[in-house]
Amino acid sequence: MKLYHYTSPDHLPLIVEAGYLKLVESNISRSREHAGPDVVWLTSSPTPAAGHGLSGSRNDKKRVRFTVDVDRRSVQKWRAWAKARGIASDWMNELARAGGSGTWWVSERPIESSQWIEILDLSTGQPLATRSVNQEEQYQPTIPFLAYSWESQVRQYPQPGLSGIQYFKGDLSPTVWVDCLLYYDATGELIGILNHYPMDNDDEVAGSVNVYVRPDRQRQGIATQLIDECARRWAPNPAQQAYTPSGAALLNSMSTNRPQIRD
Repeated sequence: MKLYHYTSPDHLPLIVEAGYLKLVESNISRSREHAGPDVVWLTSSPTPAAGHGLSGSRNDKKRVRFTVDVDRRSVQKWRAWAKARGIASDWMNELARAGGSGTWWVSERPIESSQWIEILDLSTGQPLATRSVNQEEQYQPTIPFLAYSWESQVRQYPQPGLSGIQYFKGDLSPTVWVDCLLYYDATGELIGILNHYPMDNDDEVAGSVNVYVRPDRQRQGIATQLIDECARRWAPNPAQQAYTPSGAALLNSMSTNRPQIRD
């Protein structure tokens, strides 16, 4: 999963020498230091324009951007994480006023240099360091099994439907939705589902994709057709996805430009 961390040029040599992004204060309490676990602060936003609490320091914390590739299981959405850690709602709202809180993620573990993809000087647009992630690394399983069963998913979508792949907009709120591709067989039964998340929500980061195929119709090319259509419409980033062993096997059998998914 691809996320970003911002820092200043002054801090950069210390980070590089240490070889990891270190844990810092998580600000769970307004009055007590280290009331919650220390964290690495991350965001899904590729620019610091929203603020992210980076202003107000003598150091320009918006100038250097780390792009990191982390296991989806090792990071959590900030709001859900902070609530679970007992943050007061008024203090959480005050922190959120720094801007961009909907894109914030936290890791309770340091992020090692092996997980850094790029260090970029945003003032010049020049990369200070890069690391390629090869295809074999990308398509290794990162989750052991699907979080949701086919039965729990299929009832959320319209049935029956027109044969083939149809688009369905899954509204989560007036301003947040999921792009859904639904595969119906010749009888109108729903047998394949692909969800593409165009924006962050409480469970997924923008650009994430997941795929479900009815168990008795798997290995018949349905997931492949859904992935091809998703790539044509939205071109999701293959570096940020999480996927099961079967999903990794499927992606390894496909071309390198197709998205990583959970199947």
